[in-house]
Amino acid sequence: LRALAVVASLAATAEGSQVLAAHRMVRGGGFVKSFEFTHKLRVCNAYAADKPFDIFQGDKNRVTGDVPLPYKECRDFSTPLQTGDRLEFKAGDAAAGTFAIADLPSSDAILLLVIYQHDPETASVSFKSHVFANTGTPQLAIIDVYKGKERAKAVIVDIAASRNVTVSEELRFD
Repeated sequence: LRALAVVASLAATAEGSQVLAAHRMVRGGGFVKSFEFTHKLRVCNAYAADKPFDIFQGDKNRVTGDVPLPYKECRDFSTPLQTGDRLEFKAGDAAAGTFAIADLPSSDAILLLVIYQHDPETASVSFKSHVFANTGTPQLAIIDVYKGKERAKAVIVDIAASRNVTVSEELRFD
């Protein structure tokens, strides 16, 4: 089967989740007003390996806490992020890769980061990222990280049981 990392964001805030805050200062009319933006970091491990990943921000901040992130799992993290921050991924004591935050949105958002195997011949990692806008409506990101020869398709299906109606649509992503 073709491996896809599929992440749904049903709302900008989920029950029990913690949020990240970013500040932006705006001058206007002789006063300074602070806007506070809510960012949530969601990391998904799509790297097929036995060892889970620990994520570090800087030298000492272990973002994953005491529980590393295993393959096929996504998790939300509450760590303040700034432009220029680096997230270091480690499998046990071995460094796997680093993701550098180039920019943060000037709005509320969920920041998605997917780690996956760069190619089938090496153990190198790659990253894909996506920002879910704060729209209040359901959103879906399909991130194709499969590097093999097999082909597959993604289909979204809406089943209305009360009307005995099924509607489906193939999602084209290549």
